[in-house]
Amino acid sequence: MLINEEEEYEVEEVWKHRTRGQGTQYLVHWKGYGDEHNQWIAESGLPHTKQAIEDYWTRCSKSKPIKRGVKSHFNSPRNHSNS
Repeated sequence: MLINEEEEYEVEEVWKHRTRGQGTQYLVHWKGYGDEHNQWIAESGLPHTKQAIEDYWTRCSKSKPIKRGVKSHFNSPRNHSNS
């Protein structure tokens, strides 16, 4: 794709994010390329991908985090009587 007479690759989808220093990087999947070409790119390096980033955060907000290490009292052996 040409933007301002320069060739730029198109982001098909943002898959993950991470914080580096004081900025955010996104793992991007490039349109027309395989997974082996996915790259971590700083948000500042993705000026034409606002919609893909918004879509990513929308997907993240819809998924519920799994709480690890939380035990249910229903499965605790202390709640079963041996009488």
